[in-house]
Amino acid sequence: MGPVDTAMLRGLFPGQQLPAKIAESLIQDTDIAQQMMDVIESGRTGDNFGAWMGEDVELGAEQPPHRKITG
Repeated sequence: MGPVDTAMLRGLFPGQQLPAKIAESLIQDTDIAQQMMDVIESGRTGDNFGAWMGEDVELGAEQPPHRKITG
């Protein structure tokens, strides 16, 4: 995951103003929250999900079912 625009991150800067270079590359907290809602709504489990700087935050294609390996 890339850096997310949060109050904690903003608290590191005077007046909670992010430098323009940082502000333009942040992932929005609402996008992360929506991704989590999409995961819950889809009923998917066992997948790794990510949000990366410069890319749309989205659930992505469903992964093939996991095979249970026992031995």
